[in-house]
Amino acid sequence: MQRFVRVMMMMVLLAAVGLSNVALAGGGSSKPTDETAETETRTPEQEAAVAYNLGISARNKAWKLEKQLETATEPKQQEKLDKKLSKSWKTAEANFERAVSKNPTLYEAHSDLGYCLRKQGRYDEALAAYDRALEIQPRYAEAIEYRAEAYLGLNRLDEAKQAYMLLFKGQSDQAPPLLEAMQQWVEAHSANPGNAAGADIEAFSAWVTERVEIADQTKSVSQLKDADW
Repeated sequence: MQRFVRVMMMMVLLAAVGLSNVALAGGGSSKPTDETAETETRTPEQEAAVAYNLGISARNKAWKLEKQLETATEPKQQEKLDKKLSKSWKTAEANFERAVSKNPTLYEAHSDLGYCLRKQGRYDEALAAYDRALEIQPRYAEAIEYRAEAYLGLNRLDEAKQAYMLLFKGQSDQAPPLLEAMQQWVEAHSANPGNAAGADIEAFSAWVTERVEIADQTKSVSQLKDADW
């Protein structure tokens, strides 16, 4: 009799366990997925890296959209591309913001945040982001160059010139793109001065022309030195 009772109790216990397993399988409770578990175990630095890479992806998409917009001719197509472009810049901005919030020392993210802000015409905010990047890494040439382009957007020509000289003397690869941006500024403001004074445009144009000549001479000398005689 006692054995019968023990058997019955065992059957009841097994049935209870079985019902419990069924409840789990049916969604009564769930284990975290691998993705959730991975997110929960990431360090702030790792989360910053993930956000930064997402920002780079959105930035690259914006670049592609800019090229498409340059060749678009239909007004509807231009409007559609412009909306997509604006969305991509905002997406990139949000991811870079998240990256620096998780890892405030990630100077590349501060610089790329400044880039996104500048592309949206928010020059003062962009300068703040570039300044932060250069506080962390003063020799970060990309931030120096992009900050100078923000200076150009605000017609702060002397500061843009100082940035170019710093890059040029340091033989940075970022010097030529900045000089090209300066040439574009002169071309645009010669046709439409906007808030820039005519005398400032003329003086800056002369300075840029001089720097182009010096850069070409320097490039020629460098090529001669590197030649295999």
